[in-house]
Amino acid sequence: GAVYDLLYDDTLKPVIDDWTPREAWVEAFEERRRQLLAEATEMDSYYAEGATRNRKQADRCTALLRDLGGAA
Repeated sequence: GAVYDLLYDDTLKPVIDDWTPREAWVEAFEERRRQLLAEATEMDSYYAEGATRNRKQADRCTALLRDLGGAA
């Protein structure tokens, strides 16, 4: 769905729609942030640029979670 598509889009520029419950966005961003950070930790040893990109995306997830009132 829209949340999944958004989270796997490198731009990570969401349009928070009115018909998706806020909790669904919070859950999706929290899960994506966890995934990005786990991948970044794995990549640290062999792909620093990718690890840095993942951490920047995770930071965007954190900011979006704050905007949504999630547990960032």
